[in-house]
Amino acid sequence: MKSKILKTNLFFRRLIYLIFVTIVSGNGLYQMIYLPRDSRSLSMNQGGSAYNYIYLQKNPATLEQTQSNLGFHLINFPQNINSLQIDYSKKILNGVFASQICILDYGSFRDKKNNYEFSAQDILLSSAFKKSIIEMFSFGISGSYYSSNIENYYSNLLLFNIGIKTQVNQYRFGLGISVENLSYIFNQYTHITETIPTLFRLSTFYKPEHLPVNINLDLYNNSENYIISIEFYPNKNILFRFGASSERKYLMTGNFQNDFLSGLSGGLSFKYKKNEIQVALKNLGASGIITSLTLSYNIN
Repeated sequence: MKSKILKTNLFFRRLIYLIFVTIVSGNGLYQMIYLPRDSRSLSMNQGGSAYNYIYLQKNPATLEQTQSNLGFHLINFPQNINSLQIDYSKKILNGVFASQICILDYGSFRDKKNNYEFSAQDILLSSAFKKSIIEMFSFGISGSYYSSNIENYYSNLLLFNIGIKTQVNQYRFGLGISVENLSYIFNQYTHITETIPTLFRLSTFYKPEHLPVNINLDLYNNSENYIISIEFYPNKNILFRFGASSERKYLMTGNFQNDFLSGLSGGLSFKYKKNEIQVALKNLGASGIITSLTLSYNIN
């Protein structure tokens, strides 16, 4: 019986790995932790973690102190994998409260050998609070409940992110530090113990005085892992975003023509009155393209 379970579990592991090997660099299960979940994070290669944003990002201390906002995010990954995320944020108690729900649908799969079909899906529920201690210093914490289902196998866990952020020089320079993926798995898929590595991130941004751009740099776990991203705003209604990261090397094939844009991402944001539309994409080279659409509403 144990041998049958192990073989079946290995089949599922290989299947999920093959699906995601072209998307991330082998982070194992619980993939929603590592994937972009909205247009901003996709367009910036999941960088820009020190710069304020109206919805919850990697560093909860960067929640922007606006009024009430509601966002809907759709992302299409290769292999017909899709995610839907709904975000809400609100200024409260001299801070910001945020919540989100994200569903990652791997789709349906058929085991031809045993002639049966099964599905896989992950759900993430998150809440966060950010508080400004003094004018230029902020602290934030987020907690998440993660539920993962692969056919008849289930796993549940709790995740926590803690972050701080400071801004100086008339808010043109900022520095953020976050500890991410502090986890407690209270229900494993099988008797095999899974672990989630904790991530340490140092991020910064700089806004030149006479240029309408934000330049962002993220370093995580060590200086060899980095994300560079830029936000360019020609006017108050249009914003362009671009990003690249050290993970680009995992997508290289040795063919210059195919590799030239591999791993690069970009996006466009357009504001109209209290509404905002964002689109983004990331080129995975021979593996395909990730695309996203975000609809955001100021609901004051």
